Amino acid sequence: MSDAVSQVFEQLYELENIDIQAFMREIENETLMAALKDSKGKTVEKFLSNMSSRVRPMFIEEMEG
Repeated sequence: MSDAVSQVFEQLYELENIDIQAFMREIENETLMAALKDSKGKTVEKFLSNMSSRVRPMFIEEMEG
């Protein structure tokens, strides 16, 4: 990710949960996974907390792998 895109993505944690969920419905899983791998802290936690209990472990495993 470019620095500008990375900076904007890192600020997404400020969105309301409903907005994060809408964003996740519109973005491809592969794109979200790549962005989350390059992210840290609050942003990752915000996205993971808005995932279903079925999807969350898959994303965590992929991020750690």
